[in-house]
This record gives sequence, structure tokens and C-alpha cells, in this order.
Amino acid sequence: MMRTGGRISRQALLAVDGGASCSRAMLVRGDTRLFAFLLRGLNPSAIGMDEFEVRFAQLVEPLLKRTQSKNLVAGVALAGASDRRISRECKKAVGGMLRSYVPRVSLAVMTDIDVLEHIFLRDGGIAVIAGSGSVCIGVNGGKRAKAGGWGGFLDRGCGLWIGLKMLREALRLIDRGDVSSPIVELVMKETGFRPDDSGYDMPKEKIASIARLAFSAYHLGDSFARKLVKQTSEEIVDLIWAVWRKLNLRGSHNVYASGGMFREDRLRRLVRLRLLKVLPEANLNFVNQPLVQLIPLVLDK
Repeated sequence: MMRTGGRISRQALLAVDGGASCSRAMLVRGDTRLFAFLLRGLNPSAIGMDEFEVRFAQLVEPLLKRTQSKNLVAGVALAGASDRRISRECKKAVGGMLRSYVPRVSLAVMTDIDVLEHIFLRDGGIAVIAGSGSVCIGVNGGKRAKAGGWGGFLDRGCGLWIGLKMLREALRLIDRGDVSSPIVELVMKETGFRPDDSGYDMPKEKIASIARLAFSAYHLGDSFARKLVKQTSEEIVDLIWAVWRKLNLRGSHNVYASGGMFREDRLRRLVRLRLLKVLPEANLNFVNQPLVQLIPLVLDK
């Protein structure tokens, strides 16, 4: 947890970015900002409501115990919250927990793509998120279109998609006895998996975390990793192209890209090059602010 500033306000603001494989929270009180991080996801569709409540409490209780405010405005962006029933259940559970610390709570539950749409697409355009999962939406006048966002292992060009391909390649090489490959060495070090293991039950969060190893292997010159990173950029651009086509866009339009995958400079460059080739009219903008710092802008609107 990190603290900056020092003045206490009567009203506090809580922002939560509950991704599929990791979660972040920020509590703002006047000039003071407190941050918390959890290496576990908050996707209620994937982990169930009981586990969601446990993990949410683990993330935010250290922050709430330090607030002295009587009023709290909270924005919670969750992977898997696009289902209205699940969203209502999350709002009820989160609201009850927050009110056990702060008497008066104003709460909004949304998805990560909702945040980008509210901030960047008010005048139209396209937003794509590539983190543990991937989704792309676009707005043009009164028309809205979507691609991806199917959830779990069904998404492409994202952490779970890359991590699973890396893991399968490592196991293929182990089967062949090629344990000196950079991919095998990186995966074994990350997961603790060994060639003589009989099996391994790996949670989605762990599989998604393997994605970053593709970029490590890429820089080591591994041919499989190089092809995989290139294919990842193509899949992301294909999501953008699909939404562009559904909206029948003409002329120049902004495309906003956000999510943990875009922290990799190599992927940024490949996506930009691919998009320039496929949709030269698109104006690509990488959103550098963490989602947790964008949520307050939604609550202000």
C-alpha cells in the first residue's frame, strides 16, 4: 500500500479495478491517495459470488480501515459484470460490505469497457482492452458494436490466450525432451512445473501471468514466441477491424487501446504497424493511465 499527501476530507472516493487475474483499488481522501493491489482476479462469473466477496474484502478492507470519512463515493469496474444479474448481486454484496465501514455510500458497478466508453467515446470512436481477456467496442452516432469479450479462454489476443499457448508449447517441448528451450526454462521457473510431474492444476490467474514470458522469450530470439507476439497483434487489430466494419465507419476515427498487454512496447509497435496496414484511417491512442485512476472520471460525469 502507498500513501501520498495528507489532508482528510469528509467525503472519500473508492475506485476498484477488478480484472480477471489481478485487482487494484484506490482510496482518495482530499490530497491523500491510498493504493492496494491483489494478485487475484475479481471476475464474479469465473470465481463465484462467495469467493468474489472474500477477495473483494481482502483488497479494500485495508483501505477502508484507514478512512475517517462519513460519506463514500465508490466506483467498481469488474471483469464479467456485463451480465445484469451478476452486476446486481455484486452491487448488493459490495454495498453491504462498504456500509459496514462508512455510513453513507453511493455505489456504481460497471465493466472495464464501460469506463473507456464513458470517458473516450462520448463523441464516437473505438476502444479495445487487452488484459487477461479482450474486448472491443465502438460507437458511431446512435449505433454501438462489439467484438470479443466472450470471457475466459474464448477471448483472443489477451493474457489467457497467450499464456495457454505458451504453456502448451512448453509441455510439447518437454514431451520431446527439449528442456533447454528458453520457453521451457521460463515456464518452469514461473510455475514450478517440472518435466517429471504427472499433472498440474493451474488457475486462470497463473496462466494469464505466463503471457509476459512470451515477451521475455521474444527478446531471447525464440521463434515460437516471436510468431506468437506477432499473432497477438494481429488478433487485437482484427477485433478493431471487426467493430470498424460493423459500424461502417468512414474517414478518420480515434481508437483507444488499454489493458495490461499494452505495457509491452513491442506489442504496441506491432499493433500500430498492423493497424496502419489494415486501417490507415484509424488514429491509435494508447491509454497510459491505469484503469483504477480513470474510474473517478466516470463518477464525476
